[in-house]
Amino acid sequence: MNKETFKTLLLGVLVFASVSMTTNIWFYKTDYENYKGPSESLKSVAIADSKNLTDVVRPTLALTQEDGQIFGQTGNTSVAKVYHLIQRASFINVFPAYGQKSVPERSNQASMRFYFRHL
Repeated sequence: MNKETFKTLLLGVLVFASVSMTTNIWFYKTDYENYKGPSESLKSVAIADSKNLTDVVRPTLALTQEDGQIFGQTGNTSVAKVYHLIQRASFINVFPAYGQKSVPERSNQASMRFYFRHL
């Protein structure tokens, strides 16, 4: 078998495969009888057990600002105390400050700022 015969046979196989795949695309019929609609196509599954907020959210740093200086604490017990205090507190005049460059000043009032960072 010479080189030209091999190329001719290979080209014939490729043309036959192309024609058969094209006819499969042209005459493809879906099985719509077994399709139940969008409500039946996805099933809800539990991806995790339900957890309490305290099991999921665990702060690792508490910052305080005094006289223009910022101090931080990373100890688990001190951060846990601050977090427990925040959980028990009730807040008024709460507004999101994202996108703002400066936060309005509160004179003669106790105020808190919370910064959240996604991990």
